[in-house]
Amino acid sequence: MTIKNNIVSISDGHNCGFVVYDKTKDKFLHYEMEKICGIKNMRVFQVTPYHGFYYSALSNIESGNHPSQRTSNYKNYIWFAKQVMDIVESLDLKGETELLFNEREGIDPRNPHGMTIMDYCYDVYPKKDYIVLIKQMLHHQAHAASAFYQSPYNRAFALTVDGGSHEGNGASHLCDENGIERIKQWNLGGGALFNHFTWPIAAISLSSKESLDWAGKVMGLSAYGKHNQLLYSRIKAVFLKKMTITHAMAFIRSVLDPTANILDDVLVVSPGGAVIGGQRKTPKVEEWVDLRDTIRNCHGFLESEPHVKDIVLRLEELSEQLAFVKDIEKAQDLAYNLQKAFENFMIALVRDNMDHIKSMDNNLVLTGGCALNVLANQRIREEYPDINVFVPPNPNDIGLAYGYLRSHMSTEHGYEKKTPNMQYHGQEIQDSGLVHKRDYKITTYEHVAELLKEGKIIGCINGGHELGPRALGNRSIICDPSYPNMKDILNAKVKNREWYRPFAPVCKREDAEKYFESVSFDNMDYMSFACKTRDIYVKDLAAVTHVDGTARLQTITKDLNPFLYSILDAFDGV
Repeated sequence: MTIKNNIVSISDGHNCGFVVYDKTKDKFLHYEMEKICGIKNMRVFQVTPYHGFYYSALSNIESGNHPSQRTSNYKNYIWFAKQVMDIVESLDLKGETELLFNEREGIDPRNPHGMTIMDYCYDVYPKKDYIVLIKQMLHHQAHAASAFYQSPYNRAFALTVDGGSHEGNGASHLCDENGIERIKQWNLGGGALFNHFTWPIAAISLSSKESLDWAGKVMGLSAYGKHNQLLYSRIKAVFLKKMTITHAMAFIRSVLDPTANILDDVLVVSPGGAVIGGQRKTPKVEEWVDLRDTIRNCHGFLESEPHVKDIVLRLEELSEQLAFVKDIEKAQDLAYNLQKAFENFMIALVRDNMDHIKSMDNNLVLTGGCALNVLANQRIREEYPDINVFVPPNPNDIGLAYGYLRSHMSTEHGYEKKTPNMQYHGQEIQDSGLVHKRDYKITTYEHVAELLKEGKIIGCINGGHELGPRALGNRSIICDPSYPNMKDILNAKVKNREWYRPFAPVCKREDAEKYFESVSFDNMDYMSFACKTRDIYVKDLAAVTHVDGTARLQTITKDLNPFLYSILDAFDGV
């Protein structure tokens, strides 16, 4: 099916971005605002200057070129609209162009200016007429479409689990040449509950101002913990909605901190800012709620900034009291049991939908933010080795713009073409023309391999940026993993992150079985699964083998990334 017009699809929540379909080239171009502006999990839909417990505005830079959580919604929208329209205009698309807005994403009823993203786009770039399409598109259906059309399958069952939306935090779909069909949606345990249970872990919640990053930290820390049936059973009960999170948290606190007064437990407020129940609210919680409401009344503007800053500082003080697990061994145990409860929750979802999976040729597509949990993904493979499992490179909300676009193209134009291997369809290098002004020299793959074997750490920049949150070779840091202290050097001096965070190996697809163990090496292109390093190579791959023996492997082929493949060929290893 030929598409008549170019289409620009826009998503403006957290992990915002847009996707351009160029009809002449029949190609999709992805633009992730985080990678353009340098703000992690970039949000344009910023209702207040205080997001949940966090006030990352205090550390974000504010300039005329970049938005921050300190600027108003209006300024953020204007900045975002200008980025979208400047890039669209620079592409010199042939023919008419449609601007596709999702009604929920594109119209913010809390926006004090009463404007839509569409209005902002016209405000900043009025010189060209566009065909405007405003549609209601379902959040989880967009996730399913984004993942399915990137998958190698013609038919698949798509399972979406994330932090939540107006539809709940999970849904299932049947996907084939006829499009995406909703089967069921639910509101059981998902990413939001995972974060609720992470809040007490001071080593995570107090060190990171961004809750969307917490799950990855829990995965890393969980490998150091041990099973505790009391903790595990309470967390599992909450995931299955057999116990309120308030009661479970009170119980967990009594296990990890026997001196705690459960009646004074303040964990009746979620990390997202909502009061989620409980038998009694202490004055501390009531104060927190009052202060939060005061912040919300600012409507995204900081005319009274000194006053707001005082409130934020008090909120941070209360927040620190909620992070009651300070002991690292207890934190490790909580992380371990949280991770295991989540894995088993995901296993149960797959088991309950096995008839649907079998009806779709045993093909399962996992998506939504929770599909970034590589340990759960691997467990599903191990528990059900007869089914094929695919996770796209962008299962989180950065994939929504593409999902909205593909849903629209399917329902309105009958466009069902699959687009696998799009992981490098991001924005191209913007300053490559300035290389001649810098101190540089031409090198060879063999020389790069020699530098790696000498212990050098090398940054790679090549082609379009990767889709999704993981560095897959075009914007990557590479090193020789045989150096036993390399992980600590990278964490402490390069990445500036926690000591327990593992790094991912990359190898040629044909070499994967030599170095690693897995029930399947299919669809390992995006670091979506955690296989085991073979015992004989654990020492040689020390920097990329976690304490539990797992490795978040990425495999590549010469066709997918000839640049990185050639480096590996010269390096002759992982």
